[in-house]
Amino acid sequence: MVVEDELFIRIDIADTLRGFPGLEVIEASTAVEAWSYLRSNGPLDVLFTDHRMPGSMTGSQLAVIVQREYPE
Repeated sequence: MVVEDELFIRIDIADTLRGFPGLEVIEASTAVEAWSYLRSNGPLDVLFTDHRMPGSMTGSQLAVIVQREYPE
């Protein structure tokens, strides 16, 4: 999952990751959006997140929650 509020940066990172065979890349523009996706769809293999984003949660806070809820 790529979590980045700057559209063109997010697209660039996601497109680069999609160049690796077998990777499914999910995009979110805020940490809250990413957490909502994770609550509905479960854990993922890699979280690539910006720190400072709009909304009530930073990327660091998201990472802590994901690690706590999905320790595997």
